[in-house]
Amino acid sequence: MHFKRLALPFLLLALLAPGCAGTTRTPFTGSMARIDADSVNNGTKSLVVMRVSTTWGTPAETRWLNVESGELYIVTSRFAAGTQQVAQEYDMVTLPPGRYVLAYVQYSESTRSSLPFGPFDIDPSLSNVSNLGQVKLEKSGVDSDKLTSSLRSTGVARDGRTPLIAGFTLGRGEVRYLGDMTIGFGIAGTMQLPGYYPAGKVAWSTHNDLERARLSLSRENAVMGDKLQQGQVVRGSLAVRL
Repeated sequence: MHFKRLALPFLLLALLAPGCAGTTRTPFTGSMARIDADSVNNGTKSLVVMRVSTTWGTPAETRWLNVESGELYIVTSRFAAGTQQVAQEYDMVTLPPGRYVLAYVQYSESTRSSLPFGPFDIDPSLSNVSNLGQVKLEKSGVDSDKLTSSLRSTGVARDGRTPLIAGFTLGRGEVRYLGDMTIGFGIAGTMQLPGYYPAGKVAWSTHNDLERARLSLSRENAVMGDKLQQGQVVRGSLAVRL
């Protein structure tokens, strides 16, 4: 299956340009398998295997900016929380080779799998924007019992390359497991406009279980499973250790 690509010009991020919320996407109830084996085998693409959770075990969606192309890609999906923890499933996404930085994180404190909106563009008129970025909080559901938190960042420092939160690099034709990532972030200061806050801090850690990831990938594609190698996520300059 081909990966889904989200076009997002890097210039807009660099200028912190305003934008509108994305459309609601159907939540995934298992691993997001977007394996384009032909493209990986001929060296035009690479495959990433990864999962991201919050500290309390619910799933997190992450979107990573390709520094060279300026495009944003979903790398981890919206699992159903129960499925992720019991089955230990992984996202498997075919990506162009290159350098990637984390630019967007979204999760819910509810055990429900659905999340109400897509990524938002950083808009400094909505709140004070810290060097880390901007947080948007949104309540929904019956009696507003679900709180969804989203962190939007430029992803890179002013040099255009150094990751602020996290980053990884893919060579051509690689099949890489980037680990089981646990992540969380907080706000800084008071709410500027309804739902918008400057980002305060982001912390994350990774746990590696290559053999479990290999088994999960092999269920989808046995040849890719045999090729899976351990990769690394590099800590960004503004991220702290969880």
